This record gives sequence, C-alpha cells and structure tokens, in this order.
Amino acid sequence: MDTTSTTDIYTHALLTHIAETYLMTYPAEYARIAKAIALVEAGHVTLLPSGHAVVKSQRGQAVYTVNGHCNCFDRSATYFCKHRLAKTFARKLACLTRKARYALYLDAMTGEQVPGLAWPSLDGEKIVYCPEADVYTTRTLVFTAVELSKLVLLSHLDTDKE
Repeated sequence: MDTTSTTDIYTHALLTHIAETYLMTYPAEYARIAKAIALVEAGHVTLLPSGHAVVKSQRGQAVYTVNGHCNCFDRSATYFCKHRLAKTFARKLACLTRKARYALYLDAMTGEQVPGLAWPSLDGEKIVYCPEADVYTTRTLVFTAVELSKLVLLSHLDTDKE
C-alpha cells in the first residue's frame, strides 16, 4: 500500500524546483545540492524562530546548528556545505508551501481541466505549474502574468491535512 500523501508528493515537486533553480547557478555543486534536498525530505532540518536551523547528519548522530556558518568537516570559504544548503532549501520550501495552491490547468488542446500545483517561481516573476500526473517526473509549465487565465487557482497547499 502506498502511504505517500499528496502533501509529500507536492513537497517533492517544490524541492525539485528549488534544486533545479540552484543547479542553474551552481552546476558544480550537484552532489551537495542533492544531499541537501535529501536532508530536507528526510525531515532532518528544523527551522528555529531565531533564524538558525538544526540539521541532523545523514550519518551517525551528529547535529549541526546552522546560520551563516556550519562547523561540519565539509565547510569551506568558497562552497556551501550540504547543511547550509539544507537550511536554505527548508526556508524556501516553507515560503513556497505558504504560497502554493492546488490548481487546474485548462488544456487548450483537449479542453480538459488538469489538476496540479501552482507556485510562484523563486524570482517571483512567473507561476510554475506541475500537473498532478507529472509530479515525480517534475515536468512543469511556466506561466507569465498574461497567461494566468489558463490556470484556476484553488486552495492553498498548506491547508491539506492528509
């Protein structure tokens, strides 16, 4: 029996969008970005009201308190460690989750309404839409403000209580 909730599925889609955005700027950091996404998806990142985050290690019992710095062995002056990236991704995920909405895309070719999720791009200039059927392949459509008539925005994602 599949126990994956709709919220988990859409969280994966949002995290994939965040990772892809970072990979465009930092392609050499693929391994760290992938590990940071894995930390967030595993629930190893706790955001604190102070702005810090507590990030559990993927191996062992180590726990790192992360703000602008991390004391892990992977830190360096020129690269982000996976713990700092995980904190950043968890913050962006929390922000996108508040802004994301269930949506219906009006497919002009078939005339059908396709359910999915819509959220603002990280630059805030476009709307990203992920059809429900494509969440795991993360095929997305991007709409400019002019094209928004193709989307019917429904309830906020964070109201899903599955």
